[in-house]
Amino acid sequence: MVFCTKLNYAKIKKLPRKYLQAGFIDSLRLLVKGGSGGNGLPKFGGIGGQGGDVQLVAKENSTLENIRSLYRNKRVVAKHGRDSTHNFILGVPGESVKVEVPIGITVFTDDGQKIGELNKEGEELTVAKGGTGGHPKNGFLGSEGQNYSIK
Repeated sequence: MVFCTKLNYAKIKKLPRKYLQAGFIDSLRLLVKGGSGGNGLPKFGGIGGQGGDVQLVAKENSTLENIRSLYRNKRVVAKHGRDSTHNFILGVPGESVKVEVPIGITVFTDDGQKIGELNKEGEELTVAKGGTGGHPKNGFLGSEGQNYSIK
């Protein structure tokens, strides 16, 4: 008499079903976040740096597959603005992130609101703006950047 054990079943490798295999990508969801602004310095009246923006740039040879491989965790986050110091009264602004996307895409939020379209080579669309740096009007505290889930 022969008994099948769990070890025999573990050796069999199942292939993915056809509908689960990767193919052409028609849409892609990304979480985009602008950088937060840097804090100001009240003692010297210093102003914090502006947070970086997230921008989409239309390029001819770009594909959604390239974007997916470049941003594996599907998060695009811009750099934060630097705080004001006694050496640098004006904080250094954060770097913006530019994501190359294919021509002819339309960008929507998860709510279904249309943000914009990119139909020509080199067109840019700011998706998430960075926060403002700290200054006397906001109590020298930098604000957070915008964040959206776009598709």
